[in-house]
Amino acid sequence: MDETPELPAQSENHNHGSGPFISARSIHQVNYYSPSVGEGHPSDDLSARADAGTDAKADGEEPPESEDSEPSPLGSLVGYAFAALILFGMAVVGATVPFAAHTPLAERVLSFPLAAALAVGGLVPLAFVFAALPEVCAVGAANAAASAVGRGTAGRSATARLNLRHARLLARTADKSAELGGYVAALIGFLAIGGRAADRAQEAKQQAATEVEKAETALKGRGGS
Repeated sequence: MDETPELPAQSENHNHGSGPFISARSIHQVNYYSPSVGEGHPSDDLSARADAGTDAKADGEEPPESEDSEPSPLGSLVGYAFAALILFGMAVVGATVPFAAHTPLAERVLSFPLAAALAVGGLVPLAFVFAALPEVCAVGAANAAASAVGRGTAGRSATARLNLRHARLLARTADKSAELGGYVAALIGFLAIGGRAADRAQEAKQQAATEVEKAETALKGRGGS
């Protein structure tokens, strides 16, 4: 059994000046009983917590990230439209610079190439506008077609026909948008990104048409079309 160490003999301390008085014995007791850095130090808790957090990440306990990392078709449509509007607006402003009064010759010469570059750059988001619009229409057509089939199953033929008309309208809109997107993609055919935009538009158009065909087949089988 460990013996309790004896404290040194108490010495007499006197305060001969003004101000607070702290005895040497009190200072010795504080130094003697204060915990060492290795025992019970707050930094040890922080290190342990950091190690625990690292182990939790290594074990896969961290909550998974959201799977919806890609924007929705409607969000993509708005973003691409805004980008195209900005670029085309800047191109128009650049094209009007040479006609402004007191414009230096250097700015007149550089304004046309700059405006042309901005216009070509605006064609890229415009191509994706006509790729995102068919995707929006495809989603709407799928929802309308599913609603039409559900109403037809419930015996509400009038509502089913109305929903089916909405699906057909959205499918036609997707078809025309994909066609316009093909023309825009042809203008930037030297860029691979134009081909990707055209492919997205064609896939969305086919999806919308397929959903409408499925709904029409289902309703014809029930005599609701």
